[in-house]
Amino acid sequence: MQMDAECVPCLLGRVLFETNLCAPERSGRIMRDCVKILGERFEAGVNSAEVATAVHRRAYDLLCPDPYADLKRRSNLVAQSLYEKAKDFVERAGDRL
Repeated sequence: MQMDAECVPCLLGRVLFETNLCAPERSGRIMRDCVKILGERFEAGVNSAEVATAVHRRAYDLLCPDPYADLKRRSNLVAQSLYEKAKDFVERAGDRL
């Protein structure tokens, strides 16, 4: 997919979300660095995944290796708490799909 102007707010929104998960007190520096990378790499026809990868790599370098680690851990706890109920529901269903 090619980079488009509509990609910019979405990409920066994700960076801000990730920053707020890990280090909201560093949001100014992280956003400034990521905007700089975005400004340097944004041009017509460039691959959006390549730009997003460079932006997120910089954000993670400044934040932590995985800003979503706590969110993943909590999601897994919720999934584990529902597993037996979901398993029972599927096993009792007439059509398991």
